[in-house]
Amino acid sequence: MSAKVVYFASAKGGAGKTVVAATIGAFLAALGKRVLLIDADAATNGLTLLYIKEVLAQAGQLPSEQQPPLGLFEGDEAAAKVSHVQILQGVDIVPATYQFVNTEGRAPGLFQERLALTLNRCRKDYDYIFLDAQAGADVYASIAMNKKTSDVVVLVSEYDPMSAAGIERLKGLMRDDLTYARTWVLLNKILPEFAKNFSDFLEVARYLSPIPWDADVVRAYARRRLALDTENGNSFTLAVMQTVRSLFGEEIESDIKNWTKTRAEAIRQPIQAQYSDLERELAAIMQASAREQFARRTREVWQRMTLVVLGAATAATLGLRFGLFERVSWLAIVEVAVVIVALGSVFSLFRGLGISSVKADIERAKIERRREVVETTLRKLEALRAAEPESLLRERKGV
Repeated sequence: MSAKVVYFASAKGGAGKTVVAATIGAFLAALGKRVLLIDADAATNGLTLLYIKEVLAQAGQLPSEQQPPLGLFEGDEAAAKVSHVQILQGVDIVPATYQFVNTEGRAPGLFQERLALTLNRCRKDYDYIFLDAQAGADVYASIAMNKKTSDVVVLVSEYDPMSAAGIERLKGLMRDDLTYARTWVLLNKILPEFAKNFSDFLEVARYLSPIPWDADVVRAYARRRLALDTENGNSFTLAVMQTVRSLFGEEIESDIKNWTKTRAEAIRQPIQAQYSDLERELAAIMQASAREQFARRTREVWQRMTLVVLGAATAATLGLRFGLFERVSWLAIVEVAVVIVALGSVFSLFRGLGISSVKADIERAKIERRREVVETTLRKLEALRAAEPESLLRERKGV
């Protein structure tokens, strides 16, 4: 195994090349690849600072023969072996410095020899080695993008006239190294809606599939973490996946397909469980609705029966009052009793019917509302269950 060496460059600072290199490295690690990040930025030590907590935590745990650990810009001998530490599962880093000394005064010849020896030692242990040097075309960046150092150069750029001019200027200055066959341009931080219609055209012109930035990406970067979600997927992760596809082509395609399939299956499992739970809930709602309808019909029958009884009682009372029946003393008593019962029954009936009707209407509205929510969610879940893996990874947050 011989690692492919990729140098991430930019014409000016702020393009996001350090974060892009770290993000693509993390995604490749999620595919099962071994990745080494080398911080060759003498000016800002960007990768080292991005993973400063991990570097400091791991530095004290290195074997005794690697103490004190050496970063790429530390030590006076080119042959001195640099120390690397693990920052993620499958991702190691060679920091610019462990001691946080000034790294800008390094002799270019010593840097070039140290970098070449480091690459030769590490190629057999990794699938990909990413270099991150200073923006522009300073001496360290020139060494990193040299044909003898890196296999591929990715020019990371924002999408604006100044950045585009800077890329063309860099290509002109380094035309012998930035040839068409080994150089890609990656547009970073572009609007998500613009990235959707951009990819096919750009690849023909040696532009990688662009990486969009939305609010979630900005928030993640502000907290010194990557916006990548290799467990559940998101739009940013899928954009990175497309960039990796453009950059590495067929050599990575089968790994990406396996990853999307595995992630989609993992996501479908809780979706299926949620779908089954909602089906049971919908069945319970339908049963509750049926019980409510039965109770309503029972109340209606009772109302009709009560009205019939009241009508009969009222007729009997009127008959006694107006002499339709033979008057005897016990009938007079019955007359008074019937009137009292009738009046009490009417009052209780309409009071009870009014209260029970309001409660029933409220309960029925609740049942119908919940049924609408459950049925809508079930339709969304049905669409997700049938979706292609990449669509599933992108859209599953909508439920």
